[in-house]
Amino acid sequence: MSHTLTLNVGSSSVKFVLFRRADQTQVVQGVFDNIGQETPTLRIVDADGSRQVPVNGDLTDVLGILPEIDGIVQAHPMEISAIAHRVVHGGWLYDSHRVIDEALLQGLETLRDLAPNHLPLEIGFIRRSLDHYRTVPQVACFDTVFHRDLPDIAKRLPLPRGLFDKGVRRYGFHGLSYTYLMGRLPDLIGDKAQGRVVLAHLGSGASMAAVRRGKPVDTTMAATPLGGLMMATRSGDLDPGIPGFLARAHGVQPQDFEHMVSAESGLKGVSGATGDIRDLLAREKANPAAAEAIAMFCYQTRKWVAAMAAALEGIDVLVFSGGIGANAPVIRQRICEDLDWMGLTIDTQANATKGELCISAPGSKVMIFALPTDEESVMAATVNALVTFNGDD
Repeated sequence: MSHTLTLNVGSSSVKFVLFRRADQTQVVQGVFDNIGQETPTLRIVDADGSRQVPVNGDLTDVLGILPEIDGIVQAHPMEISAIAHRVVHGGWLYDSHRVIDEALLQGLETLRDLAPNHLPLEIGFIRRSLDHYRTVPQVACFDTVFHRDLPDIAKRLPLPRGLFDKGVRRYGFHGLSYTYLMGRLPDLIGDKAQGRVVLAHLGSGASMAAVRRGKPVDTTMAATPLGGLMMATRSGDLDPGIPGFLARAHGVQPQDFEHMVSAESGLKGVSGATGDIRDLLAREKANPAAAEAIAMFCYQTRKWVAAMAAALEGIDVLVFSGGIGANAPVIRQRICEDLDWMGLTIDTQANATKGELCISAPGSKVMIFALPTDEESVMAATVNALVTFNGDD
């Protein structure tokens, strides 16, 4: 029986899901976390439930994870017939998901400077996967594809025109998440999903997308995943004069500045402690810096909701998703409570009820949802569309 394996690699984590191809059901999923650190962890969810299992202590980086995944798959046992990789950036080269070959990998190499914190690791992981699963077709699922039809007025940045042709433009990210959310909305609200929708993927990385009639109109991130909203450790948008000032006045080099705005800013930078919203919420009453970081995040999110609504000339639906958006009701409450002038009225009880999807009050002019995302199911469906399977499905 054919199965699709989806792989989502981060600097110290790998999420995998094995799908039965015939009906797209999940057989097993797992998350390796803290790889390369003292206490790596693995949580598995399958027919036996959710559980923490021991991890090989010699596992020093994410590139060595594939034999570990093999061991889990063989324990079921299941045949891997195709593999999907989440790839953050398709740049100007790839506006559709693609079967991976050497030409595609060479193309990704030319794009690596657009996402230096993502693409080099993803390319290395894909190469390791191609070597490990030599006969298995593999597919690149790009987060930027969802935004390929952005209007030119949103896609072009206010820079010299020639830079557009050199790849400096708005691409947008979290596209696999947005694809899933837009696929879910018709089941919940029917034709209203074709209205003016603002999607808010709020997690360690955070962005928003404005969508009308199912097509993207604008989005918060631009050429790289560093722009837009304040995030866990990323600054989001900044005054472009700051890098020059820090270089001249304090000797901050470009690579140090990029590390700072990528790994030491956002919630972590403002709080001086952590980018984890759960930890910050636990500290906020006793720690003014933690409280300020949370307040800034909610404030910036409200501003961007309004900006996306302006791009849409109004708003009919607001969808919260991502690790924070789907799981932090207090953050949703604080974001929405000062948006009543836009017609958003949150239902306090529904918002606090775990598993409740519609969290807007009955009289709210704007429907508000809290929807867990599922990028992996989008990846598995993409494989089905691109790969021809032989034998028993």
